[in-house]
Amino acid sequence: MLPQTDDAAAGGATSERLRRDLRDRVVRLEIEPGARLSEWAIAAEYGCSRQPVREAFIILAYEGLLEVRPQRGTFVRLLSEQRIRAMRFAREAIEAALVRRAAGAPEVVRAAIVMGMRRQIAEQRKAADEEGFLALDRAMHRELARALGAIHAWPPCAAAKSQTERIRFIAGRPEDPRDAALAEHEALAEAIAAGDADLAEATLRRHLRRVLRLLPAARAARPDWFDESEDGAGIDAHAAAGV
Repeated sequence: MLPQTDDAAAGGATSERLRRDLRDRVVRLEIEPGARLSEWAIAAEYGCSRQPVREAFIILAYEGLLEVRPQRGTFVRLLSEQRIRAMRFAREAIEAALVRRAAGAPEVVRAAIVMGMRRQIAEQRKAADEEGFLALDRAMHRELARALGAIHAWPPCAAAKSQTERIRFIAGRPEDPRDAALAEHEALAEAIAAGDADLAEATLRRHLRRVLRLLPAARAARPDWFDESEDGAGIDAHAAAGV
């Protein structure tokens, strides 16, 4: 279980706010892979004690975004193609099971889930930029887990999503990817509404596998941000299996 992040002495949800903000800065590459983080410096920046910073570091390390090196400090973790593929594979397995459960739920439950999804899709369409869109995308996937009473299955999915979002920002794209993602979100909502578990699962798997095409581009763009010691021949085997 993840540690709790309430810090009343530092202003209530300071740890939660810190965690979200630091995660966003790491994912958007404002804090680069390999950078060393100082508890003192971040506490001063946010005007809080070191405790909420330490709690945020612990959770972000659990998510694979930070790495605590004994006697050396806390660093933004380098990326590993092999690790990202494995985390994404685990996320796909969890979310595929969730959408099958959603599609197989009683009609009244499906209707409530789909109503929530469509409301969130409408918000995604209004997102000002890709960063805002990704935050809303994360919220929609998390809400699906919550609506199915499976919110405790979400943390590994969230960790995998943070890693794949870093890949998106490193690789870049010549066009805005939101249209394709929105179409897949809508198709997923339609499949759940129709109670078609096979179609819902296939749509979800296709949706989560799009990032695999960006991995080689990200690695080529910034090889210095990848940890070669964690990757190797296993990558080709993973790719062949759709991991």
